[in-house]
Amino acid sequence: NFQQYSKYHLNILKNEYIKNNDINILNELNNENKLITIDYLNQLKKYLPTNEIDKLILKYSQEQHFIWIESILIRSMRQGDWLILENVNTCSLSVLDRLNSLLEPNGQLILNEGGGQDLIIKPHKNFRLILTMDPKQGNGEISRAMKNRCCEIYIDNQQEYNYYDLKELIQSCQIYQTKQQEDFIQIHQILCQK
Repeated sequence: NFQQYSKYHLNILKNEYIKNNDINILNELNNENKLITIDYLNQLKKYLPTNEIDKLILKYSQEQHFIWIESILIRSMRQGDWLILENVNTCSLSVLDRLNSLLEPNGQLILNEGGGQDLIIKPHKNFRLILTMDPKQGNGEISRAMKNRCCEIYIDNQQEYNYYDLKELIQSCQIYQTKQQEDFIQIHQILCQK
C-alpha cells in the first residue's frame, strides 16, 4: 500500500542522509513523480535540516509547469493535411463554434489558451477539414452558422451509388480539381463501408 511505500522510501532517504550526510541523494528521485517527491521532502523535515529541504522543495516546485501541446487539428492546419472529424454533432456546440472563424474564406483560428498571448493560426493552403455527422447520434444537429460554412453532402446508407452523380455533387460544392474529387469519392466509399 501507498503508506508503506512512502515510509519505506522515507527510511531509505533518512538512512542515506545519515550515512552520507549528503542531501544530493534526493536529487536522484524519479522526475516523473515530483509531486510525491515534494510530499516526501515535506515529511523529511522531521529528520533533516529544514533549510536544505526547503531548497529542494523550491527546486522541484519551480520545475513543474504546464506546457502547451498542439492538437492534431493545429498540426493538420500547419502541415496542410486533411482532417476528418467524425460525428461532430456529438461534440459540444461551444467547441464547434470555435471553428467557425477557421471555416470562413481566408479563415484563421484564434487560440487564447496557450499561455498568455492570443495565438492566430492560419491554415496551410492544402488544409481541409471534413466533418461527418449521424443525426441519430448525439444532439442531432450542428449550428446553422457552421452549416453555412460547410458544403453539406447527404450520404444514404445504401451501398450503391452512381459515380457521375457523386462527381456532379462534389462539383456543386465548388471542388473542381480532379484529384480532390477522386479523394472525396474515395472517402465516400470508405464511409459507406463502416
